[in-house]
Amino acid sequence: MMRTNERVVIFIDGENLKRGLKDNISEAELKKFSRTTLYRKLAAGRRTVDRRHYDAVSPDNRSKKRFLNYLENNTTTRLRLGTVHMEEAGGGRLFPVQKGVDVMLAADMLVLAMIDFYDTAIIVSNDSDFIPLINYVKQVMGKEVEGGLIKRLNKRGELIYTCHEMMKITKPIFMDEQFLRECLS
Repeated sequence: MMRTNERVVIFIDGENLKRGLKDNISEAELKKFSRTTLYRKLAAGRRTVDRRHYDAVSPDNRSKKRFLNYLENNTTTRLRLGTVHMEEAGGGRLFPVQKGVDVMLAADMLVLAMIDFYDTAIIVSNDSDFIPLINYVKQVMGKEVEGGLIKRLNKRGELIYTCHEMMKITKPIFMDEQFLRECLS
């Protein structure tokens, strides 16, 4: 049973959300995507006391820099940035890898639980690395945790929810195509 005075913090794994959006809605729809509507749908009538977006950007990614700059300067969402390092893939090809983003999200979720800043954490990510954190926050800190799980494409092109373990330990909020399309402005 949801309480309207329940304090909610929304933790967004930015790269995970971006990939999920690209898997589920068109490029034209992506331009109309409303984060405000997303936050409202996730909170479902409860009081949102904080929204945090976790990401990292490489120096040459101008469009992502513009987006993160907009997010930081024109919204009430807190932007928390890690770093990007170039790592070598097969054949000597370099690719960008985020560093410190997941740890920053985990630290914030834990510290805010310790100071009793929220009643419910909503984590938007399909990353199973967060499972030990979620278990700790629930079992030791006594907080509720909900998972905003985004449908993703598997190798055969079938839509799936990738984090089955997270579905077992959180109240899942299935962010499928219909849910995401309802966030278009």
